[in-house]
Amino acid sequence: MPISRREWVLASLCWSELLNAQASRRAPHLAVLSPAQADEVRALTNAILPETETPGAEQARTVEFIDAALAGYDHDQLELYRKGLADVAARTRRMSPPSARFADLSAAQQTALLKTIEKTDFFDKLRTHTALAYFGNLEFGGKSAGRDSAMHFQPPFGFYDAEGKVE
Repeated sequence: MPISRREWVLASLCWSELLNAQASRRAPHLAVLSPAQADEVRALTNAILPETETPGAEQARTVEFIDAALAGYDHDQLELYRKGLADVAARTRRMSPPSARFADLSAAQQTALLKTIEKTDFFDKLRTHTALAYFGNLEFGGKSAGRDSAMHFQPPFGFYDAEGKVE
């Protein structure tokens, strides 16, 4: 799942728009995904990146990010998502009739279904978007992602520059 610099920059811009909307107290809304599609994307991303002792996909607001990406910089991937979600629904019906919702499957069934689609373009894009949402969310980063500011390097005796001039 290589992520290009271009994709990372565009994802960062997408996050900046989402955070600006939140800062202006506008309620997040779905731009391109229907509520049913958003529920399925939420279940899929939570299966890819579940919450453990660290936050998961839901806490990273992956659905908001993916919706914004599909409405913006990755709009050409919307049809891939629509077809991919329809494929997941069909596979879900075959696996567990009469259910057509991935979200209704058990964790073991969800994992089994994900294994059947892991080589598809849809899964590759979904996994990439999930990673971009998780690692690109500036609000989500830091301590909530299990990273502590104490882990940042601070020189033990203050600033040092070997090439600096001593006064």
